[in-house]
Amino acid sequence: MFRRRGGAGYQRLRVAATDSTHHDVGVTYRENPSADRSRYASEISSSLSLQILIYYNGLLSLIYFVLGGGLVIEKLYNYRFESELQRTVLAPIFISWAIAEVHRFYFGYKGNIKEMVPHMCAFLLMTVFPQMFCLAFLAFFQEHQFPVDPILGAIHIAFLASETIVGYNGIKAIINKRTAQFFRVAQEEYLLRPASEEHARLL
Repeated sequence: MFRRRGGAGYQRLRVAATDSTHHDVGVTYRENPSADRSRYASEISSSLSLQILIYYNGLLSLIYFVLGGGLVIEKLYNYRFESELQRTVLAPIFISWAIAEVHRFYFGYKGNIKEMVPHMCAFLLMTVFPQMFCLAFLAFFQEHQFPVDPILGAIHIAFLASETIVGYNGIKAIINKRTAQFFRVAQEEYLLRPASEEHARLL
């Protein structure tokens, strides 16, 4: 039979097994995990630091898109390139950065708020590639550089590095929470088995 002891914050299940003469042969007490289920469900694993970084990085990216895009157009139309390869890849690299940045912010924002591991993994992957490579080229390896190019590029890369570290820690926190919830549910299913099974095990 099952009896509840304790208050709502702390509950236990009393499992008593009886033999054929209806005498108790064993009594075990275990914590009832249903009392703590709401605590695990309401626990927040989203990273506030990552959300702040994404917000300010979004503002920086908007400024960089307008300013950097104007500089790219200026270089392509008014500057002469000694390397045809530099002229050919400049616009595609900037466009690739801009397109990937939109998707990266989407995965990072939704993955952090909704605590979705696949979205967070996609966010980290896109943070490293292609964004860091594109920004490194635009900041330091262009044939024609304005003073603002390395400054904005270095700030942007610093944001990406910070987001990579904080995002990785955020993924670990979400995974730990999901794992704890899984074991909590598994323990509850074990404790709420029919009394006959518990009786048979004790016999």
